[in-house]
Amino acid sequence: MLRDFYSVPVYTSDISADALQDLQELQKEQNYQQNPQWRSHHISDLDFVGLPCTDAVKQELEFHGSRYLEMVGATPRTMRLRSAWFTQTQPGEYAHIHSHQQNDISGVVYTQATPDQGSIFFPRPWPQ
Repeated sequence: MLRDFYSVPVYTSDISADALQDLQELQKEQNYQQNPQWRSHHISDLDFVGLPCTDAVKQELEFHGSRYLEMVGATPRTMRLRSAWFTQTQPGEYAHIHSHQQNDISGVVYTQATPDQGSIFFPRPWPQ
């Protein structure tokens, strides 16, 4: 499903059971740390250089990335997973406002959120 947020369409979908299971297993193996500058949540790689992925997860991400490009009418192209990490939030924690300007596509997969959790927020890209 595509939803328009400002001028950027946001793609939402479920991932395969195999990819979700792989992600949940990988997530257990991570050493979560809090970036001292943010203090908002815990991440698996403070430098964002690790790539905690399996082939099933990469294939799933490539599938959904290609599907997104097709749905927005973009020219299909080879995708490369540049970085990936896990975020762990406890009650009251959050991922701070940030951007992924170095990337054409960025995304998030919620592995353990209930329907009333995992709200994603997009700030207005221009002043009011």
